[in-house]
Amino acid sequence: MAILTFLYLLQFVLWIRKEDNWWLPETALAVTLTLIIMLTIYMVPKLGLTFRNAIQLILTGIMLIWLTMGLFEKYDLPAYWTLSVKLAYIQFYFLLWFVLATWWVFNIVMWMTKSKFTIGLLAFIGILIFGIRDSFSNLYLWKHVGVLLFCVLSMLVIRHLHEFKKRAPESWKQLKRSPGPVIVPFLILLILSLTIGTLAPSINPVLTDPYTAWKRYKGEAVSAFGNPEDQSNLSPETPLSNVLSSVSGYSRDDSKLGGSFRFDYTPIMTVQTNYRGYWRGETRSLYNGEGWEKDPIEQKALLTDVSKNTTLAKDPKWDMSKLKTREVTQTVTMLNNTTYPVLFAAYRPVKVVSMESPFSFIKWSANQSELRMKQDEIYPSTYEIVSEVPLLDVDGLRQVDFEQLNPNTVSNYLQLPSGLPGRVKQLALDITKNEPNIYDKVKRIEQYLSTTYPYTNTPNENKRQSNDFVDGFLFEVKEGYCDYFSSSMVVLTRSLGIPARWVKGYASGTNPSQMNTDDGVRFRMDSNAAGEYTVRNSDAHSWVEVYFPGYGWIPFEPTSGFTFPYSAAPEESPKEAQATSAPLPTPQPVQNSSKNYSAVYVTLGILAGAVAASYLFILLGGPNWVKRKLNPMYGASADQKLIHDIHKLMKLYKKKGYRHEPYETIRETVKRWGEEEPEMKPYWDSLLTLFEKATYSPHQLNRVDEEKAHANIQKLYAYIKSRKRG
Repeated sequence: MAILTFLYLLQFVLWIRKEDNWWLPETALAVTLTLIIMLTIYMVPKLGLTFRNAIQLILTGIMLIWLTMGLFEKYDLPAYWTLSVKLAYIQFYFLLWFVLATWWVFNIVMWMTKSKFTIGLLAFIGILIFGIRDSFSNLYLWKHVGVLLFCVLSMLVIRHLHEFKKRAPESWKQLKRSPGPVIVPFLILLILSLTIGTLAPSINPVLTDPYTAWKRYKGEAVSAFGNPEDQSNLSPETPLSNVLSSVSGYSRDDSKLGGSFRFDYTPIMTVQTNYRGYWRGETRSLYNGEGWEKDPIEQKALLTDVSKNTTLAKDPKWDMSKLKTREVTQTVTMLNNTTYPVLFAAYRPVKVVSMESPFSFIKWSANQSELRMKQDEIYPSTYEIVSEVPLLDVDGLRQVDFEQLNPNTVSNYLQLPSGLPGRVKQLALDITKNEPNIYDKVKRIEQYLSTTYPYTNTPNENKRQSNDFVDGFLFEVKEGYCDYFSSSMVVLTRSLGIPARWVKGYASGTNPSQMNTDDGVRFRMDSNAAGEYTVRNSDAHSWVEVYFPGYGWIPFEPTSGFTFPYSAAPEESPKEAQATSAPLPTPQPVQNSSKNYSAVYVTLGILAGAVAASYLFILLGGPNWVKRKLNPMYGASADQKLIHDIHKLMKLYKKKGYRHEPYETIRETVKRWGEEEPEMKPYWDSLLTLFEKATYSPHQLNRVDEEKAHANIQKLYAYIKSRKRG
């Protein structure tokens, strides 16, 4: 039973590890090691209950000490810290209670295996939890349900045989001597079941799950969150097995878009960069009514050789004379052996610094700004590229004169199929009729798409009547993922005579510097910070580029829930610019650990109550314990707390009507607010200095800095609460 109990509980650990920010990696490791220790000791025969529990607790304690020492080395904590501060910093107390809870739950499940009724309860609880989470998230958990059912059914078989042995010892002896009459029918039934299940045709489910049926009854989308793509060409009648085999990833054929897919979170590459970006792959300009193909002009585009550290040529037909750029260096390391048609880089690549494969394997297409791999050549496992990303000059883009644009130069980027319904162009005209310039028209289309249509990786294609992919999305399906949004923006933009093209690649990926605010929203202390980004198949993405004479191709992000990492033109000194690209500060010591101890007491109280009501806790109390909200800044350093407090203060000022543009840095916003309110300028200037020290300096804030920052924040809070501003 111990092995089955271990496998049963392991499914919950594997599930929670898939969740975003539920457990720290150290927590998952501690729980897994505790399960292994419990299993190992249970496998030792003839151990009394007290002696077994004592050994389990001793070994668990040794494991926890070993894990704690490893965390001390990992974070390189200062020697002058006291042991209590170090333990609070690594959240040792939470690890302790997680380990004790795991030990307790394992023993409870082992006790529940002594009765068929309680084993049935284990099956009910597990299936209910996994079923609800699978339906209400983008996680695919039915493999875990399969393992869970195997464990529970095996428990029932073992329990039945154990009771059979006690009630009919003579029959049990006979069964041991001749087990064939029982084992052979079982094996035949198992083989037949597997064979029929493998050979039977796949069909869609006869019944819709209640949650999906309820959402559709209300006319709402069943949303999932993530970053897709690699869409297979699915129809509403596609068998369920094919739907489940269509997974996110970099697509090779975009000629027919649409259909459902599931997310594949397999890492494919890491990108070490001094500035966050979208990792651009290929562009497409020919829209065929169902998807995107390479235009004949693109296929005949001039390809040039690439040499190490040599500047890549620009296409002279793209006027970028007014464009200011930021230089971004990226080192890409592939994590698998998959071959791609291009090298991925932030837009626009200007130089290949190094590459593991020979440089003769790649060619440069200046027209599409693509570094193309030759067919059948080995894809490099690592390469370093320097890119120039545009600095967003909104005022300049609004003043662009499109009258000077030669239509022949961009004819393939204005192409639309002859069968495109007229209501698509009419929608574009209606959306943009009040916008005074081309840039604002394009932004209005982007905003309309991202705010009107919900994101889902399982769009209901049964609603589609139109033969045109974009028309069907805009007027019938009205939900989808990035291919739906980006294709629609290109078509709407082109219908107004504005050149645009479709781009595919990868979104930024994830960076460990991400944090959570107190309202649960994810953010980065520097949203475009330097660092190493892990890119997964689920980050595959598509977006839009629009051509502005004098500025070249400018990217836009119409997909709901996504934001392009624009680089705004900064007004900062060289010293500030250098600070902007500096790495994030390393963790600093906790100045006040009183909250840590109070959290421990609360946790201890909850666990004590759970032990007192063990059976009821499993059925009813467990979910409430999981839902308990924790202080998001628990264990944070003084620097992190100050950054958090300043973000919170600025959020209040914005609610009170103070202007903050999306492309502005915090320095630009604070400086402008100080000039608008001169009496508050000294407080803002002082706070800005401390903010930049906390964000970029390798030295931690001292107590004087903390007191000064606290006083400034209180002054600014008091001022804004006493003011009325619309």
